[in-house]
Amino acid sequence: MNHDFFMNKALELAASARGLTRTNPMVGAVLVRDEKIISQGYHEFFGSAHAELNALANIKKDDLENTTLYITLEPCSHLDKKTPPCAPMLVQSGIKNVVIASLDPNPKVSGNGVKLLKDNQIAVTLGVLDKEQKKLNEVFYKNMLNQMPWLHLKVAQSLDGKMCLNNGTSQWITGSHSRVSVHEMRSHCDAILVGGNTYKIDSPSLNVRDIAICHNPNFKQPEKLILSRKTNPLETKNDWIEYFKNIYKNEKIGSIFIEAGPQLYTKIMEQNIVDRLSIFIAPSLIGKGQDFQAYDRQDLKDLTRYNYQMEKFPDGDLLIDIRF
Repeated sequence: MNHDFFMNKALELAASARGLTRTNPMVGAVLVRDEKIISQGYHEFFGSAHAELNALANIKKDDLENTTLYITLEPCSHLDKKTPPCAPMLVQSGIKNVVIASLDPNPKVSGNGVKLLKDNQIAVTLGVLDKEQKKLNEVFYKNMLNQMPWLHLKVAQSLDGKMCLNNGTSQWITGSHSRVSVHEMRSHCDAILVGGNTYKIDSPSLNVRDIAICHNPNFKQPEKLILSRKTNPLETKNDWIEYFKNIYKNEKIGSIFIEAGPQLYTKIMEQNIVDRLSIFIAPSLIGKGQDFQAYDRQDLKDLTRYNYQMEKFPDGDLLIDIRF
């Protein structure tokens, strides 16, 4: 059995729900018999049925003989959630072979779902495309392991590093292709955060618009967060971590897209808490203006050279994308 091939199919299914599962992970499942997929399913949106249930929804128990179920994440086994647990359902289904990409990082699940399957004489293969699954669900892993949101910081600047004019005006440095890309990025997060100065000067809408996901009835617009130094005087790294942990705990926000001006960009990068940084660069020079002011370095010997991905848009804008 080509485990990688069928798990890849399950991961592709899972990824089709990006932007719709909120704080839940993206999960896909395919049911295979005689090297052919006979059914499939995925977690389609927050609060909906899980992938395993969707994959088995129209399959009779008698048809499950000699089948293998591929699941991208360990089946859940606890009751503290919106939908019934999947591991007991698999035990009752009669399936005898289950292939799983990764253990669930949720301490309420981790290892317990696999144990339940094995205790009921179900053969379990674990770790198939584990790395790929964890990359897909990087937000969920950050939530479970750190109890705080995944933070995606986006900035736009000119070739000479300026993010706005001296008077604070920044609309628009980059072009229309960059703005479409930004809306795609926004749609993948539970909330959009801006600093008080940016909100006051630019009056941004802080929503997702003009892309395909907006027409999906299960898509929910991100929450809007305004970070003001008057209401949230965050000074130390612990202050910042506590601020974001409270948002995760109290508002159930698992990912935040941060649209930063020069001051917020400078301040938050100094805390070393950002998970992804997207820098959009326009092929223009501004000259006098405001820019990034973090890191008062006295020596160039220890500069970090980041791994990054780069994309060039038709109008000449560049995107430098870094994951920390």
